[in-house]
Amino acid sequence: MDYTFWFVYWGSFIFSIILLLVVVFNIERLGSLSDGLAKLAIFLTIISFIVCFYTMASQKRIGATCEDGWHSYSTGSGTCSHHGGVDHWDYKYWFE
Repeated sequence: MDYTFWFVYWGSFIFSIILLLVVVFNIERLGSLSDGLAKLAIFLTIISFIVCFYTMASQKRIGATCEDGWHSYSTGSGTCSHHGGVDHWDYKYWFE
């Protein structure tokens, strides 16, 4: 399992949700949306969502690990057909 992917994806997603909630629930305290702090929070929220969705969109299948432990660089139909099928697919992301 690729923990770097989960950290980048879920980390950016949770960070963006927290920032969005901070902006929504503290808009009166932050002042108007033209205030610098509110603009910064909205900007960081948008950037966090972009990182989150770009991480998902940038995944590229580079191979598979078969049920019997065999590693294959094949990515198409029939991969691991003589090894019990695919256990999990291997991906490459933008941050690797």
